[in-house]
Amino acid sequence: MFTRNLHTLPRQARLLSTSSAVRTETLAGKIKENIHAVDKAAGRTLASGIEQVQAATETVKEVLGQAGQKVEEKAKEKKEDTAQGVEKLKEMEREKREEVHRRT
Repeated sequence: MFTRNLHTLPRQARLLSTSSAVRTETLAGKIKENIHAVDKAAGRTLASGIEQVQAATETVKEVLGQAGQKVEEKAKEKKEDTAQGVEKLKEMEREKREEVHRRT
């Protein structure tokens, strides 16, 4: 019943249709809005990625700095151990020379 009444309505009472120029303008506007939204989202994502990379870089620098300090400390320890070893060898050599000197 309702559909029959729609078909019998006068032309002026029907819903207005948009012309193709208005539809094109609206479509172009929507495309621009979508491009802008995608651009914003991409910018945010890139900014977040850059921040994460910067944070990771700082962490790596800290870890490498700590590792470098540990390596330096170990190197000093080995140098000291080597120096002590050399002193012991020199002492042993002196003792052996003295022992050999006493025998002769």
